[in-house]
Amino acid sequence: MADLNDFIKNIPEYNEGIDNIAKKTVLKLSQKIVERTPVGNPDLWDSAPPPGYVGGRARNNWFPSFGEPSNESTEATADESVNRVLAILNQVPGNVFYLTNNLPYIRRLEYDGWSTQAPRGMVRVTLREAQQEIKKAARQNPDIR
Repeated sequence: MADLNDFIKNIPEYNEGIDNIAKKTVLKLSQKIVERTPVGNPDLWDSAPPPGYVGGRARNNWFPSFGEPSNESTEATADESVNRVLAILNQVPGNVFYLTNNLPYIRRLEYDGWSTQAPRGMVRVTLREAQQEIKKAARQNPDIR
């Protein structure tokens, strides 16, 4: 009976540990998706870029949300996607997390090999690593043993 009582007494710590695993996993997978999103490099293109072209729009258009996918997009090329994930990270446990990119060409980058920098996409490659990231986060969490 002592084992059951100890378990019940420690449920808050277990829950906190599980929440930490969820947060670490969401952050790591989001970072990988963002980092794997190609930044346009005109040196690799067959044709000249438009005047004033600056790469990075696809990478900066990842928007995190809960409950439903974001419909946001931005023209900016600054690298703010991971900061947006960090800003909402405390809301992760118990919620359905979405990381959405609404640019019209993101599907071509993900599925059509449109970039030599990410010929197999960004999301699919990263999701294959999800189980490893969950295990790594669990090993790093002293509250879950």
